[in-house]
Amino acid sequence: MTQTAVRAYMGGMVAVMIDTLAASEQLVDAGIPADHTRAIARLMSGAQVTAREDLATKSDVDGVRKEIAASADLLRQGIKAANAELKADMVRWLFASQLAIVVALAGLMAFFKHFG
Repeated sequence: MTQTAVRAYMGGMVAVMIDTLAASEQLVDAGIPADHTRAIARLMSGAQVTAREDLATKSDVDGVRKEIAASADLLRQGIKAANAELKADMVRWLFASQLAIVVALAGLMAFFKHFG
């Protein structure tokens, strides 16, 4: 049997390294037949490989990081566009309200000039 060291995903939190050859030798030393220990080692190794597929690799993390950065950039662009639109609306309303005040004052001045 060759020595295998495989990362296993245990309990949702911890990745451990298990040397299946050393584990098999320890089981033989404890009195378990060698063919049983090889079967146990193969079983452990297979379970570890299956569990390892659930682990995120550095490239997985980098990919998610890039997706988050792209989403953040889109969000920033959306916020900038919304701010620009809001500023334009505020200027429009400010101009309209100032114009309404001037017209109202002109009307009042004409009214008092005529009746005053």
